[in-house]
Amino acid sequence: MAGFIMHKDALVICDHAPGIANADSPDLRVKVSGMPVMTVLRSYTVTGCALQGTSSPPCVSAMWTQGAQHVLVGGFPAAIDSGQSLCLTSFGKLNPRVVQQRVKAS
Repeated sequence: MAGFIMHKDALVICDHAPGIANADSPDLRVKVSGMPVMTVLRSYTVTGCALQGTSSPPCVSAMWTQGAQHVLVGGFPAAIDSGQSLCLTSFGKLNPRVVQQRVKAS
């Protein structure tokens, strides 16, 4: 599975728009398009999930759980836009909307 590498300032939303996921801790040693990259298991904070105020638990944090198989950053797979993700506590997923288009990983 190949995909574009996720970076700190990529626009990412949860399954329940307009929930915006903001990268908490990118890997500062590696950059794409001048921005630090994200790896699997690095966290995002989700704000504005449409499930807030309902009986269902809203998305509050998220992470990529599966990324590139052949590209490691700091010993972890690089997060890619086609990778698998998980939002807590709703068990939804992340949806990349605007991502750099120069560097792909597989």
